[in-house]
Amino acid sequence: MGFDVHRLVPERELWLGGIRLEHSMGLLGHSDADVLIHAICDALLGAANMRDIGYHFPDTGQEFKDVDSKILLRKTVQLIASKGYTVGNIDATVCAEQPKLKPHIPQMQECLAQVMGIDVDDISIKATTTEKLGFTGRQEGISAYATVLITATLWAFRKNTLYRNFAGAAATIVCTVMSMYFLAAPMAFMIVHGYDGEKSTNSRIVNYLAYPVILMAAAIVGFIL
Repeated sequence: MGFDVHRLVPERELWLGGIRLEHSMGLLGHSDADVLIHAICDALLGAANMRDIGYHFPDTGQEFKDVDSKILLRKTVQLIASKGYTVGNIDATVCAEQPKLKPHIPQMQECLAQVMGIDVDDISIKATTTEKLGFTGRQEGISAYATVLITATLWAFRKNTLYRNFAGAAATIVCTVMSMYFLAAPMAFMIVHGYDGEKSTNSRIVNYLAYPVILMAAAIVGFIL
């Protein structure tokens, strides 16, 4: 889950969900203070066990001074991708007394979907108030919450210990079955047809060829898994 809050102050632009809203006050922050995007970034990083937004984009340097938060969101998506994850879906809530946000939600969804490279239907944004309670009710600030689902790519899945154990067991079973087949085939042939020098030689040839075939199969299975 991600959470962020910023104070409302005069003479600042108000950015929420990647779009600029007309309002008498804006959010104060090192960047453009887009609380919705910051909450989403925090949720994505947390789901991937990659710390938080302050760790990756600290407010102590000039690199992120007044930066467009959409840039931070795009970088966050790239960060979780480097660990083998993609964005599944997002559920976010913005708490604000003013301005009224519901008319702007479709535009926010379109904007964020484009930044993250996902479908609009995968982004849920809800707006609510605190019934004039607390700092939000006094219009001193705006907060946002976000929960996300991230999906592991095949590369990330292959790093999973349970998967590696399963893959190793599967490779062992495959090689064992193949070994039994190739080793048992000549014996079965001899039992059915009787011992014969030429046939015995053929059986030994099959036997000798079995081992490199088994090793090759094991290598292929291991590479695929």
